[in-house]
Order: sequence, then C-alpha cells, then structure tokens
Amino acid sequence: MTSSRSNRRQRALLLIAPCVPYAAVLVGLYLLGNAWVAVLGYHLGIAGVLTAAGAWSRARDLLRGWSTLAVLALAPLFLAAGAAICLAWPLARLEAVELAPMLAEWGLDSGSFLFFAWYSVVNPWLEELYWRGYQGSALRRPSVRDVLFGGYHVLVLVLLVEWPFAVLAGVALAFAAWLWRQVTRRFEGLLVPVATHTLADLGIVAAVYVLSMAK
Repeated sequence: MTSSRSNRRQRALLLIAPCVPYAAVLVGLYLLGNAWVAVLGYHLGIAGVLTAAGAWSRARDLLRGWSTLAVLALAPLFLAAGAAICLAWPLARLEAVELAPMLAEWGLDSGSFLFFAWYSVVNPWLEELYWRGYQGSALRRPSVRDVLFGGYHVLVLVLLVEWPFAVLAGVALAFAAWLWRQVTRRFEGLLVPVATHTLADLGIVAAVYVLSMAK
C-alpha cells in the first residue's frame, strides 16, 4: 500500500513538474509584471518539486559526463543564440516594444546585473537537473517534455516579438532540449548540457544588454 501511494505521488509530481515554469511566467510576468518573481518563482518551484520527489540525489549527475570534444563541437551552436537574437530583433520585435523600458517595467533596471548574473550562472544548473535529470528520459525521438521546455519560453517571447518568431524560437528550444537529452544519454551525465546551456544563456544575456543599450 505504501509503495502504491508513493508511486502515485511520483507520477503526480512528474505531471506537475513541467507546469511549474508556465505558472511562474503567468504569475510573474502576466499578472505582476515582475521578472524577479517569474525567475525566482520558477527556481523555487524546481526546488519544491525536487524536494517533494526526493530527487536531489540526481544532482550528482551535474558533475558527470564531461566531454571536451562535445563541448567544443556544440559551443558554436549555442553561442549563436545571442547573435540570432540581435539579428532578428529589428524584424521580430512588436511595434510597441522598446526593450530597455520593457525591462524596467519588469523590475530589471537597477537590479539588472544581479538578475542576469543569477540567470546566467544558476539557471543552467537548475534547468538541466530539472528537465534532463529529474524529468529526463533515454528516448531517442523527441518527447512531449522537449516541446514543453520550448513552450514556456514562447509565453515570454510573445510579450516581446511577433508570434511567428516566438513559435520559431520555441521550436529551436525544443530541439535544444532533445539534443541535451541525447548528450546526457551519450555521456551519462549532465555536465556537457550544463556547459552548453550556460553558453547559450550568456549569449542571450549579452544580446539583451546590447539591444537594451542601442538607441
């Protein structure tokens, strides 16, 4: 009986897990208009699910599976995210959106450096542990969770860019999620996904900085 109840609990948590970032974005950005609430709410949600599931032991995988060759091969692909944002922004952005004022509305004015430092350094570790660790699978084909990973980013992007570009970015992120899963399976650890995810996030932060400073 206890085992059956535990299995039901784990299944329920796995159903809840992909909903956490959607809830954080909806409350943080759509309801309260605050990026800090969205990101910290997301990260606290990750911590809550991992704690409830007793899954923190998967954190050891964050330091496993290194491959210098794989990182070097994948680095250009993930670093290109920032360049792609800079190139696409003039065409993609919503007409009414000016990036610097929008960031200020979201609470990213005086606290921007701390926010983006947190996002660049902490977010890749937590997301890889959560999506490719706790929610990961050895499936070679794309999975629903890959799509859900890309999907929550679309919720953010439609506030900034025209919806076709937001959807296109969501597809690219779903592909990234699939690729990170394959790398995790291949090298039996999360360290390569963490490293390349960090490169992608750093590129995105650099692009946001450049675009927000442009006149």
